Amino acid sequence: EYLLFGRRSSAGEGIEAYEDIGWDAPTIAAAVAGDSPGQRYVVDIIDTFSGSWGWTIVDDITLTDVTLVGDYPIARGPNPEDEADDVPRDVVLSWAPGDFADKHDVYFGASFDDVNDADGSDPLGVLASQGQIATTYEPDDRLDFGQTYYWRIDEVNAPPDSTIFKGDVWSFTTEPIAYPIAGERITATASSSEPSQGPENTVNGFGLDVNNLDLHSTELTDMWSTTMGAPEPTWIQYEFDKVCKLHEMWVWNHNGIMELALGLGIKEVTIEYSVNGTDYTALGAAHEFVRAPGTTDYTPNTTVDFGGVTAKYVKLTVNGNWGGILPKYGLSEVRFFSIPVFAREPSPESGATDVDMDVTLGFRAGREAAKHDVYLSTDEQAVIDGTAPVNTVTEAGYSTTLDLDSTYYWRVDEV
Repeated sequence: EYLLFGRRSSAGEGIEAYEDIGWDAPTIAAAVAGDSPGQRYVVDIIDTFSGSWGWTIVDDITLTDVTLVGDYPIARGPNPEDEADDVPRDVVLSWAPGDFADKHDVYFGASFDDVNDADGSDPLGVLASQGQIATTYEPDDRLDFGQTYYWRIDEVNAPPDSTIFKGDVWSFTTEPIAYPIAGERITATASSSEPSQGPENTVNGFGLDVNNLDLHSTELTDMWSTTMGAPEPTWIQYEFDKVCKLHEMWVWNHNGIMELALGLGIKEVTIEYSVNGTDYTALGAAHEFVRAPGTTDYTPNTTVDFGGVTAKYVKLTVNGNWGGILPKYGLSEVRFFSIPVFAREPSPESGATDVDMDVTLGFRAGREAAKHDVYLSTDEQAVIDGTAPVNTVTEAGYSTTLDLDSTYYWRVDEV
């Protein structure tokens, strides 16, 4: 077996082999010297068999006794990580300072060029903080949804030289206003359907291009279609696994290759929503779904705004199709988006083991939550029923002390 130790100066560049060492023990030492700060390294472990080269699977690898030689004058260790996405809009930026830094200049904005080119004499509107002591920066205003931001930290030496070391430009993208609801969380039913053309096809991703999930096929078995002349009204209904705060719905209409001739795609439709599946409320007046082209480059061309309504069920009642002749209707795909009002991303993760007795239960707060009710107990059913001890906190975390060798269950209700 061999350890191939490579290096590259920046992401995306080819790997230059640095050291190629054979070994037959569980540990190996490799010395690297003379490289510049910011160098990226790649470690490959290669197996040999029958005189040929092949790749092996490694369960775990640990770097130990690492010694960094030389000074590192620029900022590093950005948080959020460079190119991170789904970052909360109230993020606080932080970093590890350069070895000589006395103060820090923070550049922050939505333009890479401005953040990269700006300096103290020409700030270009992105010099957010100059000469600060702290290694954190909190933007003045809550950031925009789904926006990519760029930031740079210049490290400033202490007087008398006050040398400025220009930092790298890092980026992150903030959370979207809403997230798609996964198809496995949705149950679709309909008034009727053709064999192999059931309502589930509108949420299971069938027909979506694996390389571009916004493109839909023209295969009829990837869509929903009613039986010819089935009793009306014609409807299709979606049930979510829990109540959601709906933002919008994308629609791919029926997209068979004969669509422009037959016009089976839904035209006029009434949309209703419900929390309990019994009492329904109409979403505005009647809606119209745009006709599909009957081609494989079809992207969703109707967006329905739900405006944040609360629902567990959505029902579409068909009032007509684009052909206006055949009593048959169809739909290719729908994609629902919901606003994240529930707590998520628990820490420790669900199922975690060897958790410290003194622990802070963390989570990502639901949007709009003013406080959080944290239920915690060794009795799972009590947590499910809401009869477990509850503590109300205003921050997205709850610190407590646990018993040894015990399994705990917890949940967070957003208020």
